[in-house]
Parts: sequence; C-alpha cells; structure tokens
Amino acid sequence: MTIHVTPIPSAVDFGTPAQVYTTANDPGSASTAMRTDSEVAVFNTSGGAAIVSGATGAAGSQAFASRQDHTHTVPALGIPVDFQRFTSDGTWTKPSGVSVCIIEVIGGGGAGGSGQDVGRGAGGGGGGAMARGIYPAESLPSELTIDVGAAGAAGAVGAAGGAGAESSATGSGFTLKGFGGAGGGAGGTGSNHGAGGGGGGTGTAGVVGATGNPGTGGNGGSPTIQGSTQGDSLGGRGAKGGDSHNDYVSSEAGFNAEYGGAGGGGASNTTNGTSKAGGSSIFGAGGGGGSHGNNGGAGGAGGAWGSYTAGGGGAGGANESNGTAGGDNAFGCGDGGGAGGGAGAGDGGVGGAGGTPGGAGGGGGGGGGDGAVGGAGARGEIRIYSI
Repeated sequence: MTIHVTPIPSAVDFGTPAQVYTTANDPGSASTAMRTDSEVAVFNTSGGAAIVSGATGAAGSQAFASRQDHTHTVPALGIPVDFQRFTSDGTWTKPSGVSVCIIEVIGGGGAGGSGQDVGRGAGGGGGGAMARGIYPAESLPSELTIDVGAAGAAGAVGAAGGAGAESSATGSGFTLKGFGGAGGGAGGTGSNHGAGGGGGGTGTAGVVGATGNPGTGGNGGSPTIQGSTQGDSLGGRGAKGGDSHNDYVSSEAGFNAEYGGAGGGGASNTTNGTSKAGGSSIFGAGGGGGSHGNNGGAGGAGGAWGSYTAGGGGAGGANESNGTAGGDNAFGCGDGGGAGGGAGAGDGGVGGAGGTPGGAGGGGGGGGGDGAVGGAGARGEIRIYSI
C-alpha cells in the first residue's frame, strides 16, 4: 500500500525593511524572506521648495519621489514702512499697522544780503533748523497739518536778505517746528559791510545781520543755552552770524550748530582778499558765505550740512564773479551758497543760492560799479518715516 504524505509548509516571516533617515539600505539577513512585490520608500536628492515670507503651506504629491514639492506656511517677516516727503503744504495721515514715527521738520533758509553800488559787500544768510522727533505711533493724532516754510528772498541792491519761514507739523495735542534762518546784512557805504544772519532754532527764528564797521552778526534762534554766549551752538539753538569788518582779519566766519541752522559769514573789504565762510551744522542747514566789497576780492564759501567747521558748501566767487549754489541733500539739509566776489571797478558778483532744504544764500558782492544781489535761501521740508 502506498501512502502519500503532503508536506506541511513552514511559516515564512516577511520582515519590514528597516528604514532609517539618512542611512543607506543594507541587505537583510539570509534567514529573513522579503517579498519581491514589496515596495521601499525612496526619496530623491532634490531640494525642497524655497521658503517664502508670507507663503501659505501646500501639500506635495503622493509620489515619494516628489515629496520635495510641498511648502510650509511661514509668517510674513516684512516690516511695514511708509515714507512721505512734503515740499509744500499738505496733510499727513497716519498709516495703519505702524509702531513708530520719525518726524523731521526743516525751516527755510535766509537769503544773503545784497551789496551796495560803489560800496561794500553783504553778509550771508542763516540756515534753517532741523527739528527731529521719534514718537510711538499710537501717541500721534490720526492727521497732521503740514506747513512748509518758504525760502528767504533776495532783496534789492543795498538791502538785507529776506528771512526763511518756519515749517511745522501740527495736530490735536501735537506741534513740532523748525524755524527759518535770518537774512544777511546789506552792504553799506563808506566802510560799512553786512554781517551774517543768525541760523534758525527749534524755538525761534534767527536775527538779521547788522550793517556797520563792525557790523554785528545776528543771533541764532532759541532755545537759549544757560550760561553760554552766542557763537557756536549745541542742541536746537541756531548759530550766530559772523561780524562784518572793513578789515578781513577782524571779520568773522559764520558760527556752527548742531540741530540749529548755521550762521552766515560776515563781509569784509581787504584788497584782493577772501571774505569769511558761512557756518556749518551737523543736522541743520548751512549758512551763506560773506561777500567782498568794492576793493575787489573773492567771496566766502557757504557752510555745509553734516559738519561743524565753517565752509565746505558752495564756493565763493572770485573777483567780480558769482558765488556757487549750495548742494542739495535729499535726506539731510542743504548747504549754504557761496558769496559773490567784490569788484574794484566793475560790478560785484551775485551770491549763490542755498541748497535744498533750508540752505542759506550767499551775500552779494559790492562793486566799484554796481553792487550785486545776494543768493536766495532754500525752502524748508518735512519728512515722516513710519515703521
């Protein structure tokens, strides 16, 4: 008799392949079977999608080889910034979503005085002040009224320069002002010359330069610094204008300021000499250079923004030549204009205009023939940064 025995198959364990992140696959053991139709997750080496600020997350496709196509949600990282520049009157509306506002208010620059016919030179104008404040946005009103100070206008021959006007940002319970620089003193007759105008302050305007021998430079605008004399200034006080004198050595350059406007240079008349420069200001506008009288000679340079040393602005004109305009500074203040040169027999040189914003004009030269007009000051400006 034949007996047929059917073998009983032994159980086979199908192991799950070990998958370890960043570890290469290894062969399984000889005693562990693996089905030939099993699948192993495989990831390619492509990089994932770029992470973009403010992007919304999105799922990738089901295919393992394409998993790098998904993206993650990332909060927006940008900071809202709003910048507004006012060169004329207007209204500022507080932007939404901002935390801090920086407000800069710059007064108009004073014009240089005008030289005298058959006479003496004139003083440079005073620069406009820069008033700057940093405020929590929530503390400011929703709107500010913006008033931009006008430039000082040049006067007729033999007249003092016009003053620059104040600029202001005002609203409910809020005021910030930058005052204008004064005009330079007029050229006179005899031995009388024009002194420099005082720079504007953050509290009041500068004072016009006098005419004389010596002529006293105009005081800078307030605030007053207790215990100090007028001259170089700190804080928001405007700088004093330089004294004029028939003798070059005794005349003065304009004085320097920090936030106030710089003083204008005083005129002189030393034969073929160079008159004194306008003062400079670290944050405010430069003063105009003082001119030369009818003995002939070069006008003084204007003062500069970003400096505490007289000069560095518009160049003074040589004998019988015009002064150069002061430089513009879009995110600072303007430089002062250079003064016109004097003329022994001919006509004096015209003063250079002040740079925008707030720069002062240079004085007009005196002439053996005709005196010349001073340079005009520059308009003020208001800038508001919201972050």
